[in-house]
Amino acid sequence: MDNGGNYNMVPLQGGGDSVSARTSPLRDLFAGDLPENASLDQVHERMLERWYRPSDIGPDFEISSRKSTLSGKPAWEITYAYTPEGMDRRWVKMIFTLDQGRVYMLRWYARKATKDRYAREYNVVRNSYTILN
Repeated sequence: MDNGGNYNMVPLQGGGDSVSARTSPLRDLFAGDLPENASLDQVHERMLERWYRPSDIGPDFEISSRKSTLSGKPAWEITYAYTPEGMDRRWVKMIFTLDQGRVYMLRWYARKATKDRYAREYNVVRNSYTILN
């Protein structure tokens, strides 16, 4: 993900299967395009507009999102799948929340062969994730 908007859907070298965590000041996430007091729903809407556009990803793109919790705070969880040209299908799940002007995100990315393994790892990290103030 970049801070400006477009999501790079080209798989990482070596498959890129992983579980990762990231935090960013809200003001940096969309290059200042959202107010610092933006709501969780506003951030979710902006992510869908900027990072998850089917026209940028391809015709075999599926996406869903639902309200959830992360570290005991309200959160949005976005799940999507896509098939890069000439490659195996990819699955991605990301959950994010806001706290004191920061966005906290967890994400897993996997191919079919590693999907179940990384989904389990993601759930372990997600269930133990704690935002420290």
